[in-house]
Amino acid sequence: MGAPEQTRESEIADLVRASDTDRFLTTAFLSQAERAHVLALYAFNIELAKVSEVTNEPMIGEIRLQWWREAVEEIYAGTVRQHHVVMGLSDTIAHAQLDQSILIEMIDARTFDVYTEPMESETALLTYCERTSGNLFYLAALAADPKVDRTAVRDLSLNAGRAYGLTNMLRAAAFHASRGRCYLPAGGGSAFDLSKYFELESHAGFERSMRERADQARAYLAKLRDDIHKISDSVFGVFLPCALVRRYLSLVSRSDDILQAPPRDLLLITKQWAYLSAFLRKTL
Repeated sequence: MGAPEQTRESEIADLVRASDTDRFLTTAFLSQAERAHVLALYAFNIELAKVSEVTNEPMIGEIRLQWWREAVEEIYAGTVRQHHVVMGLSDTIAHAQLDQSILIEMIDARTFDVYTEPMESETALLTYCERTSGNLFYLAALAADPKVDRTAVRDLSLNAGRAYGLTNMLRAAAFHASRGRCYLPAGGGSAFDLSKYFELESHAGFERSMRERADQARAYLAKLRDDIHKISDSVFGVFLPCALVRRYLSLVSRSDDILQAPPRDLLLITKQWAYLSAFLRKTL
């Protein structure tokens, strides 16, 4: 490996370490050969998630997403932009023969992030989780083992994406609220108007939505746990973030007002122990 490539991989690893600790820690359970490819996908996901965090202007957000859309299209056309994440992603695409449409779907799903309209329904929320978190689990699994049964891993990834995605929506409710956004539909499948939250003496509607989403996350985790034993250790490591779902949901349920304070995080040692225990027992 040449010095420029080492520098690029180091920059990608630093980005993931700083921005997505949960997933970064799981890469310790991957082979060294596959680790760089999985990290490149995590970095790509971080870049997409950051779009709505660096600007409140929808037009600027759309332009940034279009930049990534064109960068991915160019990779498949044989041109690679001189950007460390793009170059890492290009290597991963070649390594695992990743489907362009899934990467584009991840980008398109982030269009919701740049606007402030509430999530319109439960179906829309689950679709968002599948196209963001679910697709990331799927592509990372392929990067970890290009020969894996793609159909079987796809089903696992969708349940993992729903469980982990819903959980992170609950944990990030305060952050989203501070930016005037709400990803959680109200009970009954209709949109919850976050703008009215602070005007109400009772927040029963939002609290009901929180409980329903938490129950959904637990249900999808249960489905994932039923089938996770079928995959190899090389791919299992990719799904380890889901070993934190029950712990995170417990933290959320103990918060007095999830919109008034940042969600409490788990201690680093708690995450490391959860991952090691799950990996050794091959269960989430």
